Amino acid sequence: MVSLIEEIMENAYSDKRITRVLSTFKVPTVGGKAFKYKENAPPAFTIGFYYTQPFGMIYVSDRILDQFNEKEIQGIILHELAHIYNNHFGWGVIADYVSMFSAEYLSEILEVSPSSGEFIIKSIRALVTATSGCLYFEHN
Repeated sequence: MVSLIEEIMENAYSDKRITRVLSTFKVPTVGGKAFKYKENAPPAFTIGFYYTQPFGMIYVSDRILDQFNEKEIQGIILHELAHIYNNHFGWGVIADYVSMFSAEYLSEILEVSPSSGEFIIKSIRALVTATSGCLYFEHN
């Protein structure tokens, strides 16, 4: 699952429908990209967190973009934004994971500074790898 999500993120592309919807919410620290739907992948997902402001990226499959109207797409994007605002896969998860190890020890394993953004991304990747994709939520 982790490699599938990474592949989706790597091949994701800008889509004016997502950009238009996100611009109405005025959340400049959250972006959105489209991706070609793949079997066994969620049709939409978010990687992000909320600390003093929301931060992240929302991914929406071409299947959703082609089958739903703009109001429905807006609802899906709002749902994904709610994941960011509620830290469903953000600081809370990272904090729980990092608390199992010291940040210093984990940063040595990940070969990055614990105060860098790369540390957060690599921590998320390590967590998802360690849980073998158990944090996958299907969106209907």
